[in-house]
Amino acid sequence: MKQFPLMLYGYEAEIYPLRISINTYNPGRRETVNLLLISNEEKQHYCVIVIKNMSRLLASQESKTNDKRYFCRRCLNGFPSKESLDKHTDYCKDHEAVKCQFPEAGSKQSKLYYKHHYKSMKVPIVVSADFECFTKPIDTCQPNPKLSYTLQYQEHIPSSFCYYIESIDDTIYSKAPVSYVAKSEDDDVAKIFLDSLVKDVEDIYQRFLGKPKKMIFTAVAEEIFNSTTSCHICGGELGVDKVRDHCHLSGKFREAAHNECNLRYRVPRFIPVFFHNLSTYDAHFFIKKLPCINNSEGNIKMHS
Repeated sequence: MKQFPLMLYGYEAEIYPLRISINTYNPGRRETVNLLLISNEEKQHYCVIVIKNMSRLLASQESKTNDKRYFCRRCLNGFPSKESLDKHTDYCKDHEAVKCQFPEAGSKQSKLYYKHHYKSMKVPIVVSADFECFTKPIDTCQPNPKLSYTLQYQEHIPSSFCYYIESIDDTIYSKAPVSYVAKSEDDDVAKIFLDSLVKDVEDIYQRFLGKPKKMIFTAVAEEIFNSTTSCHICGGELGVDKVRDHCHLSGKFREAAHNECNLRYRVPRFIPVFFHNLSTYDAHFFIKKLPCINNSEGNIKMHS
C-alpha cells in the first residue's frame, strides 16, 4: 500500500500547523496529504475531505487581495512566487513547525513598547558626498576567444568631488558645500577629499562634541519646565526625579525629563557620511587611501 507524507493543520479562528511530516521536503515524495482539524472549545473534528488547494484556504487569512500566493506548509507564510517560496524552504525545513500565538486583546502584552529611548536622539551632524569621474582608455591584451573573459578597456578616474556638512540647527554649525575640481591628471582627488573631510570632522569634534555647552535657561523655559508633567524623552509621567534637559551642542533648553532618561540621552559620538552609489562605485576611489588617516581617533565603518 502506497503511503504519503501527512500534514495536519488545526483551526481556531485561523489555520496553524499541528503535525508536519519529516518527508515533506523529500524531492522523491511530491504527493502530500493535508488534513484539517477544526476545534471549538473542547470539541474537535477531523475533516474527511483532504485539503487540495492550500492557496485558496490560506489566502483570505493573509491578505484581502485575490492575488495567488504560494504557501510554505511548515510555517504557512505566503510568497508571491514559487521561486521566493523555494528560497524560503531551504531555511524553513531545518526548523520545527510553529503556531503563532497572540496575547489577549487589551492586555499589557498586546502592545509593543519602545524601551531604548536614549537611542532616539537624532544625529546632529551628517555629511553628504559624491564623486564625479572621467573615463580614460587603457591598453589591454587580446583575450583568448576559447575562454571566458572580461575585457577592460577604460579606467574611471575621479575628477572632482563635493560634500556638504549639514546640522539639525544652523546655529550649531553651518558651512558652505566643499567642492574641488582636478587641475591635472596628477591630482590625487581621493586623497584631497579625505584630507579635507577629516580636517572638517576633527574641527567639529574639538569645537562641539568634546565641549558640551551650559544650559541657557530663560524665564520662558522655566515656565515650560514647571508646567510639564510628562518626560519628553520616554513620555512617562514625571515625579520627584524631574530634571531639565538641554542640547549640549547649542545650550538650548529642550524640555523636562526623568533624571535617568536625561543621563542616558547623549549626543551620538559619530558623524555618518552618506554617498550616492557608494558600495558599487564611489568606494573604490578612496578605499585605498583610508590607511593614510589611521592615526586619527576613532574607527571607520562602511555600510551598504
